[in-house]
Amino acid sequence: MRTILIVTFAALIAAFASAPAFAQSGLKGNWEWISPMDKDKRQTIFGIRLDPKKGKVAGTYFFNELTNGDTESDGAVTGYIGTVIGNTVNIEFDPNAADPGYTENVHYKKPKGRLPSTARLVLKNGVIEWTQTRGKLDDGMPKTFKLRRSK
Repeated sequence: MRTILIVTFAALIAAFASAPAFAQSGLKGNWEWISPMDKDKRQTIFGIRLDPKKGKVAGTYFFNELTNGDTESDGAVTGYIGTVIGNTVNIEFDPNAADPGYTENVHYKKPKGRLPSTARLVLKNGVIEWTQTRGKLDDGMPKTFKLRRSK
């Protein structure tokens, strides 16, 4: 009886200890949101790459404009940093620090003289809900929207 109790307890500890790693690996990948098409057949596409490691995350997000579903420019890319707890990612970024979309090795640079913008990303049922918690992402972007895995 004691052996069964010890084995059961050990299995529960192993399951709970590995849960954050499972959540973080579920977050890993490319995620995107595309706005509804306006009357001029234009849309905004927003994408973010998440690659959590040991409770931290750093990378880039990008914007671009679509006309009739096709890109019209190189877009813009911005660096971010953040923390990961379970299925929740809290990030900070400077929306004024966008580089052209073709720029390589973009990293987050903390803004000088003002607070960075922040957002909370929560993975639920295979979808990430982005909620702006401070500042803005970009003019015309909703405060809350849902990102789906890129194809």
